[in-house]
Amino acid sequence: MTSELIKQFAPWLYIAVWIIFALRVHSFYLIGAGLFLASFAGFSQNFSFVYRELHQFIQIIMMAVFIIGLIRRHSLNKFNYVFLGVLFFVSNSIMFSAFDEDARAQTINLLVMIVMTNFLYHSIRQNGDLYQLFGLYAKLSILAAVIGVTEYIFTPSARIEATMANPNYYAYFLGIGFCVAYDRYYGAARLIISLLIIIAIVLSGSRAALAFPVIHLLMFFIQSHVNWRKKILPLMAFSLVASSVFLSGSSRFSSEGLDSSDAERSIFLRLAFEMANDHPLTGIGWGRFPSEFSNYASGVEQVIIESGDVIDVSTHDRRVTHNDFVRILAELGFPAAVGGLLLCFFALRKAYFIGRNNNIHLFSSLAGTLLFSLTHNNLNSVLFWFFLLLPFMLESIHRRQLGNCSDR
Repeated sequence: MTSELIKQFAPWLYIAVWIIFALRVHSFYLIGAGLFLASFAGFSQNFSFVYRELHQFIQIIMMAVFIIGLIRRHSLNKFNYVFLGVLFFVSNSIMFSAFDEDARAQTINLLVMIVMTNFLYHSIRQNGDLYQLFGLYAKLSILAAVIGVTEYIFTPSARIEATMANPNYYAYFLGIGFCVAYDRYYGAARLIISLLIIIAIVLSGSRAALAFPVIHLLMFFIQSHVNWRKKILPLMAFSLVASSVFLSGSSRFSSEGLDSSDAERSIFLRLAFEMANDHPLTGIGWGRFPSEFSNYASGVEQVIIESGDVIDVSTHDRRVTHNDFVRILAELGFPAAVGGLLLCFFALRKAYFIGRNNNIHLFSSLAGTLLFSLTHNNLNSVLFWFFLLLPFMLESIHRRQLGNCSDR
C-alpha cells in the first residue's frame, strides 16, 4: 500500500524541485532539459495514474520543439556522427532480417532516444549550463533516495524502487546522482547525502549500481588533492554503513539465489556468439533477440549452480539479453560490436582527462553506466547516450569557446 501511495503522489515532488530550478534559469531549452530529468525520475517508469503517458507526452513536445528549431538552424552537433554510425548498422541489420513488431518498436525507441539526446545537448551552450543541469540532477537524486528509504521503512521486505517500476533502473538513476552530488557538496553535507544515496542503492538490491560509488570514491582518492586524513573519514563511514546493511540481511545481497541470474547471462552470451557466427556482418536483426531466442536456446544444456538449482532456458520462448554489448553482438554483428567497444574506450579516455581536476563525476558516471550495461538493457535510455557522448560534447564546447576567443 505504501509503495502505491508513493507512486501516486511522490512524482509531484520531483516537479516541485524542477519548478524551483526553472525559476532560476533563463534558458528555454535548459528548463526543458530539467523537466525531462524530473519526468524521467518521477514519470518514466511509473505505471500509476497516467504518469507513463505523461512522460511520453513531454518527450513528444520536446522532440517537436527540437525538430522545428532544427529546420530553422539547418545544423547538428558533430556528435551525431556517432548516431549516423548506429543508424548505419541498424539499417544494415534490418535489410537482411524480418522487420517484425520487435524490430519496429526498437527502431522507434532508438529514434526517440536520438532526438531527445540532441534536445538535451542543445540546452548546453556552455559549461555553466551543464553545471546547473547537474545541480538539478543532484537534488532529484537526493529526493529519490529519501523517497526510497521512506518506502523501505514502511515495507522493509521489498526491494525499494520509489516512483519507478524496476529497482535496478531506480538504482541506476541514484548511482549517477551519487557521482554528481559527491562533486557538488562538501563537508558534512557531502557525507550525509552520499551515505543516504548509498543506503538507497543497497536497499534497491541492485549490484550493478554499486559500481558508481565504488568507482567514484576510487577516483576521488586517487585524483583529489584533499589531505589524505580527510579522505579516511568518508571511507570508514561508507564501509561501516555498507557492511551494516549487508550483514543485517535486509538487502537482496544476502540471498543465496544470486548465481542464477549470472548463470543465465553466461548462457545468453554463448547464444549471442552463435547468432553472430551465423550472421557475422548483420546480426540476427535489430530488436530480434527475443523472437529468435527460442530457436537458439532449444539445444542449450541445463546448468547446475552452487545452490543446487537447475537453470534451464531451453524451454523459454522469449528472453532479453540483460547486457547491451551482448545485444549489439547478437543483433548487429561483429563490426558493430567492435565499433561499440572502440566508442566506449575513446569516450572513457576523454572523460578521464576532461574530468580529472574538478569533475571526477564525468568519468565515474560514464564508467558506471557502461558497467551497468553489462548486466542490463539500457540502450534505449537517453541517460545512457547522454553520458556516453558527453565527453565529445564538452570537447566540442571547449573548441568553440577557444575559437571565439581567438576571433577576438
